[in-house]
Amino acid sequence: MSVELINAMNNLNISILFFLNQFNSEVVVFVTNMIYVFVLIVLYLSYRKGIKYFALNSFWFLLLYGFTEIMKQITQVSRPCITYPDLNMVLYHISSSLSFPSRHTAFAFFLLAILPSVMKRTKNFKIIYYGGVMATLAISISRIVLGVHYPSDVIAGAIIGFAFGKMILMYKPESFSFNYLELKRQVIHFSLGVFIVFVLVNLSKQLHAVLFLFSILSLGILVEIIYKEKIFPLHILINEVKRKKESATAGAMYFIVGSVISCILFPKMIALMAILILASGDSFATIFGTHFKTDKLKFHPDKSVGGSAACFLFSFITLLVFFDYNGIYGMKALLFLVLSAIAGTVAELIDVKYRGKRINDNITMPVISGVIIWGLYLLFGF
Repeated sequence: MSVELINAMNNLNISILFFLNQFNSEVVVFVTNMIYVFVLIVLYLSYRKGIKYFALNSFWFLLLYGFTEIMKQITQVSRPCITYPDLNMVLYHISSSLSFPSRHTAFAFFLLAILPSVMKRTKNFKIIYYGGVMATLAISISRIVLGVHYPSDVIAGAIIGFAFGKMILMYKPESFSFNYLELKRQVIHFSLGVFIVFVLVNLSKQLHAVLFLFSILSLGILVEIIYKEKIFPLHILINEVKRKKESATAGAMYFIVGSVISCILFPKMIALMAILILASGDSFATIFGTHFKTDKLKFHPDKSVGGSAACFLFSFITLLVFFDYNGIYGMKALLFLVLSAIAGTVAELIDVKYRGKRINDNITMPVISGVIIWGLYLLFGF
């Protein structure tokens, strides 16, 4: 039944494509290029609202660009005009041969989602907003008419763009408070994770991976001794990133311990994914959680909605890059990575205690996420 449903949806996808493509013309090319005007208008309004709005919206726009690009690389769906050469083509210059999702549509719906936040509530507000709605719909449909996207690409782009836009609205520029210490700490945290994964990817045996991590752990102990004894002026550098009442290498040591446990418990691929989630998800959850004031989670007052959202988003992006690097593609891979990022976000929220004391999340997060991801990995049959 499921196969029949998928085939029916695929046939409908193609039928709508060919029906709309018959209306292709130079006018449709003009409509699709309206996206660039839409971008300039929203960025201009962001600048008028304040430099923080302009900087943040520009950052999110660039992130969405990279996000949709890596999704295209993972899904590896060819554009309909390549699969079906008999389509009526007017637009001959195509930047990419990949189709899913529609980046134009994602941009349009993203801009539509953030448009009210940069507009002043004047009498022209509704006119401008509904004009944005019409432009968004026209740009989205034009991608199908031009024969460069399937309807499914456009629907996916609309969901991604609008959800992305609505999500980033919680990071209000006026609630931003710069925390240099945490930023430095999390950059080190993320860099350590990426370095460990990069080395482990190039080690053929799991035993070698464990030995490498134990050597890093030994180096951490040596740094701790040097710091305490003040043998070298190392303490001056460490004090720049160390929290009060914390040992010099506490965070890094726990990170390495969590990585060692992951490498012992899980197959290599699962262990690397768990370490990446710890590196990216935990780091960006802390960065956004400390720099932006967002609502606290009712079931976990120590965590924020903004921190958890950032954990999911950046875990997902990091895993997409990891799969692309390893040449693992397809829609099944994309769904698996979405669920894996959710698993990492859930793991980041779980506090594990032993004899009344909380175990450091650098240890629990990769283990919990690794267990869930391993189960998903087996379920998906990779």
